[in-house]
Amino acid sequence: MSKRGSRIPKKLKNDAILEAIFELRFETTTKSEFLVVKLAEHEPWRHFIQSRLPAYSFPEPVRQLDPNLRFLPIFELLEPTNQRSVRIGPNVLSYHLRSPYDRWGTFSEELAGTVKALFETAEAPLIDRLGLRYLNAFTPESHGINKFSELDIKVCVGGSSVDDGVNINVMSRLSEDTVCAVRVATPDFVLGSLPPTTSVLADIDVFTPEHVQMKNQADVMRWLEAARLTKNIEFFALLTDKTIDDLEEK
Repeated sequence: MSKRGSRIPKKLKNDAILEAIFELRFETTTKSEFLVVKLAEHEPWRHFIQSRLPAYSFPEPVRQLDPNLRFLPIFELLEPTNQRSVRIGPNVLSYHLRSPYDRWGTFSEELAGTVKALFETAEAPLIDRLGLRYLNAFTPESHGINKFSELDIKVCVGGSSVDDGVNINVMSRLSEDTVCAVRVATPDFVLGSLPPTTSVLADIDVFTPEHVQMKNQADVMRWLEAARLTKNIEFFALLTDKTIDDLEEK
């Protein structure tokens, strides 16, 4: 779909991040009621607003037997500013950071706290899946990208470049413990709220394959640091060298 090996700048003048999401799926013998209550009492999240999610309406035995329901969160903790949220289920914990995105140093500290909270609350959690996902929206004003063909991706029909009505999905196995799915789409293929002048959405999702399991915090954090690098490589591979130069904060 696109080249890899693009230069990765230290900082951009304007990032394109709408939301960054970290998800852990796990097995534990801890009762779901206890798990949810204790995680809700975790110090940074105590002032978050608590609410039930739609999956709560299904009885737990039904959720455990249905693979489509098992890893759905049943409670959400939402920061009053709406920038951060935590979603919790008997077998899933996810942390969400919405724009404005500060920097990886700050976000990674928050993720480390999330991992620590799970390992301190759940009894001997076995991590079945990790995911680090970034949703990015390009706009002409902030990123100089007016149309799909201005990315470093070429889609042609009958010899003509395609600018509208594009939805491309590519999945790559990058190592024994890392898979990356990249989706690039024009706004007509995207549900939900986007900046008004969005020209292209880029969804970068890094996750572990099925056979990978982890039992301790250190392994999770090592994977997370590597996943962040993978995300950057895949993101900047979508951009031309000129776009990267224009976006870099000098």
